[in-house]
Amino acid sequence: MTFNRNCLWSLGLLLAASFVPAAGFAAPPQGAYSARMEERRSPELQVQRMTKMLDLTADQQAKLKPLLVDERKKMNAVRDDTNLDRQAKSDKIAKIRQDANTQVRALLNTQQKEKYDKMLEERQDSTQNQGGDAPAGAGGESSGGASAPQPQN
Repeated sequence: MTFNRNCLWSLGLLLAASFVPAAGFAAPPQGAYSARMEERRSPELQVQRMTKMLDLTADQQAKLKPLLVDERKKMNAVRDDTNLDRQAKSDKIAKIRQDANTQVRALLNTQQKEKYDKMLEERQDSTQNQGGDAPAGAGGESSGGASAPQPQN
């Protein structure tokens, strides 16, 4: 009888121990992921990336950051609006993104505009190849349903 009891006890411990390692592989909390994504999308980092890619002047950088901050505030307001359905949010975000792209292009010289347009096009192609349908915005992030603006001079 003690053999059966010890055997059952050992089997129970083995079974319980098999669930312990699985807890270590749990997904990170949603807040941690969101915080990392927001950090990647921060206007400061966007300005840095765009400065590197487009060779922005100090004056352009100073003008760009408030545009990106404003874009981020507007997008967050749309995302937080519980009165809008998914399509309405997507449409509003597309409009915000298009307006921001127009404002960014207004800050750029001809060569920078060409690079910027190419950058937007490549990001759009990249998201479509990944199964998404959303192109990048002024700061290089992806979001649902928007399309890159047509080049303007």
